Amino acid sequence: MRRLLFLGGLLLIVGSCIAWGQVPDGVGAASFARIGVDARPLAMAGAFVAVATGDPIPFYNPATLTHSPQIAVEGLYSQPYGQDLGITYQTLTALGCLTATQSESCGGIGIAVSMVRLDVAGIPLWDEDDPGSSGTFTATDALYFVSLGFPVADDWSVGVTAKLYRQNILQGLGSGFGFDVGVLGTVLIGDFPVLLGWTAADMGETNIRWTGTQGEPDNYVSWINRFGASTEFLDGLVLAACEVDWAVGRPARESEARVGAEINAFDIAYVRAGWVTDFEGTGVFRGGLGIEVLGRFAIDYAYVPGKNLGTTHFLSMHVRF
Repeated sequence: MRRLLFLGGLLLIVGSCIAWGQVPDGVGAASFARIGVDARPLAMAGAFVAVATGDPIPFYNPATLTHSPQIAVEGLYSQPYGQDLGITYQTLTALGCLTATQSESCGGIGIAVSMVRLDVAGIPLWDEDDPGSSGTFTATDALYFVSLGFPVADDWSVGVTAKLYRQNILQGLGSGFGFDVGVLGTVLIGDFPVLLGWTAADMGETNIRWTGTQGEPDNYVSWINRFGASTEFLDGLVLAACEVDWAVGRPARESEARVGAEINAFDIAYVRAGWVTDFEGTGVFRGGLGIEVLGRFAIDYAYVPGKNLGTTHFLSMHVRF
């Protein structure tokens, strides 16, 4: 009964927020944050809101932090769309468990601090007062966040994330605070366990307010609801996941459906693939590989074709302590 009341309360909150929310002008800021984090979920097309195996990644669902190891660090580096554009994309996450335990998984309160950063260098700059002069500048988009995951019932957990967006373009500075809420739980279909996940990212649209620019406009980060499920087959040999990302009040091209799979081929090696499509029917395959050594160190690679720009290669690393 307590679990049903808990889930019913969450659904009531979500429904009330959706009915109340009005999408203002200027929605679509901080789109760099939708690239994703970590090569493992990227290779699975981002279908990761209900995945709790391996190191949790709070970017997708902070509730997975109840499955944290004692301490882990993970980072990603990429040059999206090729080297010639001068774009670099980096992420870094440190996570752990606040509950004293000797087990592989936390089973208690998990915590993480994360950074996502996109730099665009070499942007041309002309001086209107001196047309003969020119130069370049670098624009920076960054997201910093702290996440917590809490167990609330048998096989169920919730998570919250507090976000700070910072964007710099010349003298302009954009800042905004946002919040994510996530849920993760297990249900039995017959005798078959299935994980269910939901995350409301940037609930109600995060407002990014600009200063130092003409008009000092407000921009808004889209409110994305992620709903998904995952399960394992053949004693953990195969992990399968699916997900729907709904951008509240936005065009169909901004909402997406995802499916992904991971095969543990040789104990230490993983093969991954996935498919993502927007609601207008434009989709792409993704794929990647992973290697894990002694359960402490892992390197993951993802191949991500672009819809409009070039292919991106992502490389990430995990270290457990």
